[in-house]
Amino acid sequence: MAVVYFRPQARNVEALKALRVSVCKPLPVDEIAQLYGLVPATVRVCQLQDQSLSLSAIRRLMPDLGTEVRPFVIWGYFGPFPAGFKATFLDIHGQQASLEVVQQLFTSASTGVYSVIREGDSSQEQLVLKLLYEQTVMFPAERPTLEELEKLRSSTGRRCPSLPAMVWYGWFIASGNMMTDFGDSGGLVLKPVGVCVKGMLFSQQQQQQQLCKAAFDILLALYHLYLLERRHRDVKPENIIYVEAQAQFVLVDFKSAHEEAYKDKEDEVHDCVSLVLSLAEMAGWKCTGGYLAAAITIASMHPVLGEFALYASTLQSSRSFPEYRHWLHKLATACGVDAASAVELVDGAQAETEDAPCRGVRYLRLVSE
Repeated sequence: MAVVYFRPQARNVEALKALRVSVCKPLPVDEIAQLYGLVPATVRVCQLQDQSLSLSAIRRLMPDLGTEVRPFVIWGYFGPFPAGFKATFLDIHGQQASLEVVQQLFTSASTGVYSVIREGDSSQEQLVLKLLYEQTVMFPAERPTLEELEKLRSSTGRRCPSLPAMVWYGWFIASGNMMTDFGDSGGLVLKPVGVCVKGMLFSQQQQQQQLCKAAFDILLALYHLYLLERRHRDVKPENIIYVEAQAQFVLVDFKSAHEEAYKDKEDEVHDCVSLVLSLAEMAGWKCTGGYLAAAITIASMHPVLGEFALYASTLQSSRSFPEYRHWLHKLATACGVDAASAVELVDGAQAETEDAPCRGVRYLRLVSE
């Protein structure tokens, strides 16, 4: 397998700026290297075992280039990967899963985005895989939340399609904004392709139902975070992804999620208030006139959205947790989610307990009993 390295040289600042604002399609690795002022060099690796592609092992095989070399690093694995490339990773449960690259969608000096097929023991699924080649500050902040969500999902049977999933041990990301470039987003897995709702316009025929569906999907994501006593704290259009194939809205970017109740941070905007503002932007609100104008905008789309906007404003002043299940069932009816699916998504395998926040371990114990 050929592994590609780039040796840093003087960077072309203008080219970098142009790349960030104009890349809307895959670019050849050599062209990206030139834009970033990097010179490609190659080294061949003979084996693909768990430890064979560690950074230290690769460096021992590298030619002496005389300067520091920055390889493409994916938690100990390297790229870019060609179509047909296969590798075995451990999933979150410690089981082996195979990833096969279908197509490279985008790559830069620090990011690669691929369409891949993940094969388990008895199933196959298509994913969009985003890999960051350098650890970033958001990883340590996002990882605990994603890990706890995965435990909640696997131990209770609760599923939340509007939240990302961890796929292999160590984890990886996917997603991005198909309308600009993949360079700035992080943290997740989306199936199969997602676009950021920032600036997205739905047709008049779609808008009413799509806004109700977005409200349901994102509130469901916030509910699952609430079960772990976590909040998102950064709900906004840039962090809401629309997966067209499943008509599914997904909440991303968990670097601000913390185990803090709203009452501990009285100056912070409530997640439900942020959701109302995001829905209003999706409906064409120009961010003028304050919360009242935003509430009126979404109320004109559907009366249930107007009721939710009014309710969210009371949460902001009281710093209390929402009546999640009540509003999720109400929004499910408004957006056309059938009753059985709504019960499965909202209630899951939850025992008949009071609707109060509970830490992940305690919650799992309640369910098992």
